[in-house]
Amino acid sequence: MFKKLVNAIEHHQIVTYVVITFAISWFFYWLGFVVFKDVRVMWGLCVKIAAFGPALAAMLVAAVAYPERKPERAKKRPVLFGFVWLFAWIVLLLNLKFILGMPVTVRGAIMFGAVALLPAWVVSGSLSRIAGVRTQFATLWKPRGSLAWYLVAFLAYPVILMIGAGIARLMGDQISFRDLSSANYFLLPLIMFLDGIMTSGGVNEESGWRGFLLPHLQKKHSVLVAAIIVWFFWALWHIPYDIFLATPLQQILLNRIVFNLLASLLFAWVYNRSNGSIMVAGIIHASMNTAGTFLPISLYFLVPLVILVALIIIYDRMWRRLPEGHPASCYAPRTDEIK
Repeated sequence: MFKKLVNAIEHHQIVTYVVITFAISWFFYWLGFVVFKDVRVMWGLCVKIAAFGPALAAMLVAAVAYPERKPERAKKRPVLFGFVWLFAWIVLLLNLKFILGMPVTVRGAIMFGAVALLPAWVVSGSLSRIAGVRTQFATLWKPRGSLAWYLVAFLAYPVILMIGAGIARLMGDQISFRDLSSANYFLLPLIMFLDGIMTSGGVNEESGWRGFLLPHLQKKHSVLVAAIIVWFFWALWHIPYDIFLATPLQQILLNRIVFNLLASLLFAWVYNRSNGSIMVAGIIHASMNTAGTFLPISLYFLVPLVILVALIIIYDRMWRRLPEGHPASCYAPRTDEIK
């Protein structure tokens, strides 16, 4: 029975990944919003675990599909784990105090210390003895691609939103920036961006959506088709969270059908251009969330976003498949990586 299950996972990695991702995330969303809705600490813990569904599912499937092990443990892994855990813990506490405006209590500190174990486990997976896990998360430890693509990922959404705000002003709309002191206007976005990298879109989501699902799909499909399939599951994955937060239907439709589709194509573009770096996808995701909080938002931002996405589709000929052997579509560990 066990061998049949392993064999099924090996031969149906995409389906298995999607099923496990939704099972983990939707179950913990339900726990948080229904079972522990009045217990703030447990609610926060469940929601954070739910957000790591994509990364945890990718780790599990990769471990089962490519279970070969190195004979010795990587000596650097405990060091990397400890560093990421401490860094993520500090960022989470700073986010609690300065972004959410809540006091740091002993109970809250313990809870966020537990949450910080998740990004530490995922990032240190890049030094795992298991070949599949090590290959899956390799670019979290050794990012690929040119530095230019990391800058593009970081700046893309702030520039898009600023252009949208400029168009809105030309159209006569009143656009205003968030009222912050000069010091906080640097500190608060930095805290939110770092939290985004660690637990709110970066390591937790992009290790799965772009780091696992996209390259698997790009083995068989064009970049355009693969990005659209990722968009469908990525958008659907958010729906319980939107419903539990009582998000208006119009906003859900706009975000998940229109915006997420455009974002999925843009994320696929920077991911492929960086030769399959999860960190690039994590940076653009965190930058998107941060920019949307601190910069003025107008629906006119869709104008530059649509134009940019149309240009990259045409310029990169995204209706074609990636070349054979492209690192953004080849996932299986090489023989020299297994030993």
